[in-house]
Amino acid sequence: MSRIGVGNPLYSVIENLCKDKGVGVCQMCNDLGFRNSLISDLKHGRSKTLSMQSIWKIAQYFGVSVDVFFEAAEDLLVSES
Repeated sequence: MSRIGVGNPLYSVIENLCKDKGVGVCQMCNDLGFRNSLISDLKHGRSKTLSMQSIWKIAQYFGVSVDVFFEAAEDLLVSES
């Protein structure tokens, strides 16, 4: 299985949502009570997933459906096959 790293689709979604809202990833983590390492690990490939609870909190924070995260993951699976 390949290492996703910076190309991690979940991280890309979070980064884009942060840019659209005008907040930094660290600020989002602080606002949601997450450790900064939660997202940093995702970015650098030390983690490939987030818990459903974390995904739900992030989706609520940005006012989007959790579907955006699943669509990104699905796109990755399609491109790897």
